Amino acid sequence: KIDGNCSARSDTMISRLGLPAFQRRGLCTVEINSVARIVRMHVAGESQAAKADKAVLAIKRALEEAQAAKEIQGFTKVVRTVCKTEWAYEGAIVFDSLDNFKAYMESDFREKTMKPLLADVTKYSLEPETIYTGNRVYDEP
Repeated sequence: KIDGNCSARSDTMISRLGLPAFQRRGLCTVEINSVARIVRMHVAGESQAAKADKAVLAIKRALEEAQAAKEIQGFTKVVRTVCKTEWAYEGAIVFDSLDNFKAYMESDFREKTMKPLLADVTKYSLEPETIYTGNRVYDEP
């Protein structure tokens, strides 16, 4: 029975399978190491995606500056993906731990700086009412 909580005995047996750590973890629980805040939307095409890219770069710079000034901790990167068939535009801000992510989400920096910068990205959405934001466990196996 796998219930999300591995006993020491089952964890030892699983490690003997010789699987990489990220695969062993998946047999028991989804560990939270890094966390990403994501936004997903659709844009009208190439020119709107390029404009959103410029706004995403402003977000990245603001996060790097805030980290250097010790306003936030644990920011690791910004990731952007685009599907040029559907013009789905997705961005993620990645933090190195759940605690640092939670601190960011509750910070004055997010409220005063990041929300307006995010609005600069989402104004390029084809259908603003369908913009999705959420949080993800982020891992690069």
